[in-house]
Amino acid sequence: MPGFIEITPWHWAGFILCALIYLAFDLGVFHCGARVVKFKEAPGWSTMWLVLAIIFSLLVVAAILLISITLSVTAAPRGKKVGQ
Repeated sequence: MPGFIEITPWHWAGFILCALIYLAFDLGVFHCGARVVKFKEAPGWSTMWLVLAIIFSLLVVAAILLISITLSVTAAPRGKKVGQ
């Protein structure tokens, strides 16, 4: 398993800065022509976002499994050093 990355205050500062920039874009740029979503339309949008989130999570799981399978295939057998 790969080593863990130490989270420093710079990581937090970068994360907060990105979140604020994205929030500013969302509220300032992307909502110029915003409209009220109708009650009949809301379940469709909710379903679409839910399905999109599930697909994304399945892709992340597939990538993690692929990486772990690749690492286990290319790793040296137990008890032996690489090159023996």
